[in-house]
Amino acid sequence: MPYSFFKKIVVTKPFWLALLAFFLISLFALITLRIINDNRTILGLTLNGIKAGGLDENQLKNFLEVQTVKFNNQKIAIAYGDKTWSLAPADFGIKINMDKTASDALAYGHEKNGSLAEQMKTLIIGQDLPPDYSIDPQKFNRSLNIFSSLQTLAKNASLKYDPQKNDFVITEEETGISVSRAKLIADILQTFKEPSRTIFLSLVEEKPLVTGRLDIGFSG
Repeated sequence: MPYSFFKKIVVTKPFWLALLAFFLISLFALITLRIINDNRTILGLTLNGIKAGGLDENQLKNFLEVQTVKFNNQKIAIAYGDKTWSLAPADFGIKINMDKTASDALAYGHEKNGSLAEQMKTLIIGQDLPPDYSIDPQKFNRSLNIFSSLQTLAKNASLKYDPQKNDFVITEEETGISVSRAKLIADILQTFKEPSRTIFLSLVEEKPLVTGRLDIGFSG
């Protein structure tokens, strides 16, 4: 009875036949995708814009080693107006962590919950992962001093006693100018994909920590 009922639906209802065909094709595609991606970075994955899908662990490590050597050995042209500097990522203390980058890439799309959906989505629209990195703050700040001619320190408001006036006098705060650290780091990391690109510095306002009468606790 169930077989004859199912047969009747398939024969008399083309919609259900098409739906069944779509389901079987989709199931086959998902199984095939799962097999292809097994123990590899999933298809459609990129690392900082570089194609890295379909690589096994050894291939991924070789790929990262080549890219990291290029990244570390390059001299980056950094420009602002008519001024240019040439520095390496190591001068800023920026280091790509290859092992962590590799493990993150291999794990992506292989989680127990929703891994097939993640793999299908990545295959269709792609997924970009940033490389894992670390920064040595001392080296980074030391390199920022190279751009000191572009920067001015913010000055806090201060309260001083003026003996001539026999009163306290407030020195107003001053806004500073500094190189945008976030943009500089992002631009340096982008050279992981584009080693020859020139970085253009951006300057941002640096607010003083102490501003105005209330901040220094003076009520007049």
